[in-house]
Amino acid sequence: MPEHREAHNELMRLNSRKQRVILDDQEEEIVYRALAESYQLKKTVNVELFDEYEDRRVIGIVERVDMQLNRFKVDGEWFDVRDVISANIEAYEY
Repeated sequence: MPEHREAHNELMRLNSRKQRVILDDQEEEIVYRALAESYQLKKTVNVELFDEYEDRRVIGIVERVDMQLNRFKVDGEWFDVRDVISANIEAYEY
């Protein structure tokens, strides 16, 4: 019965939701510095983002930063800074 399988899968998905990580002040500072360095020096940044169901990662150069809306743009896509779990500048540029 497909509808039972779908209901079961949805229940399993809801039960596997992750909790949002709250960064302390020092971790927030590291994130903001990495984003700023990527934007200003055109360096590749590796950003881990919160998602309730799966791991998300963005790797690229920050193109814009919008402090009013608390977001940043990489590869033409906007991301909310509040979703950032970690960010660091890539050690090697290609």
